[in-house]
Amino acid sequence: MYTLYTTMTKKDHAYRQLRGSLLGGELRPGARLREIPLARQLGVSRIPLREAIDQLAGEGLIDRQPGLGSYVRRLTPGQLEQMYEMREVLECFAAEKAAERMSGAQIGRLDDLTREISGALRDYRRTGKWTSAVRDQLVQADVSFHQTIAEAAGNEPIRREIERLQAVAALVSYRPEVAADEMAAMTRSASQHIGILRALRSHRGAEARRLMAEHLRHARDRALLVVQAVTQELH
Repeated sequence: MYTLYTTMTKKDHAYRQLRGSLLGGELRPGARLREIPLARQLGVSRIPLREAIDQLAGEGLIDRQPGLGSYVRRLTPGQLEQMYEMREVLECFAAEKAAERMSGAQIGRLDDLTREISGALRDYRRTGKWTSAVRDQLVQADVSFHQTIAEAAGNEPIRREIERLQAVAALVSYRPEVAADEMAAMTRSASQHIGILRALRSHRGAEARRLMAEHLRHARDRALLVVQAVTQELH
């Protein structure tokens, strides 16, 4: 019997830790990434740290400014609009294709994820406490919901691009601490997920496409409010 061992490089370690901090909201849009303390915190040298930052910059999560350093990407309203236009094109196509191909396991996965999102929101409403753990749970379940649909569509390049765009969107998603109506928006989003799931379960491709478009447009509007609120805070 053979045992397979995998070794994570220092660059991979730094990349995963940084990406997790970005998507988890620990590093906020506009924050500067100071290499020396960050390398010390991650337990790596500056070379693998820079390689990880380069990879994240290539994914659109970090802005590198020559002579000034690296910053968590701060999206402008125009960039956000364009990103969601791209998401709508790709994810509406994926939803319609997925309706024809969804397996029972994938439907079950989506069902689990909608329950996870609803449960997290219910706990937040009950306690009134917004924590990084709650946000991380919601972001990861949301990403997994859309990724499961993209996987079912059976087009790997489209799935990868959706994943990249989702990660950028996560920088300005689930932010009740800066957007006053975010709780209502998150609740509506959870309900929309359930509607999309019902269409997919019944193999209604046109309806899945329409519901996905509505969902992404609401997500865009919510993200725009967050960006505007953050911009006002900075000024």
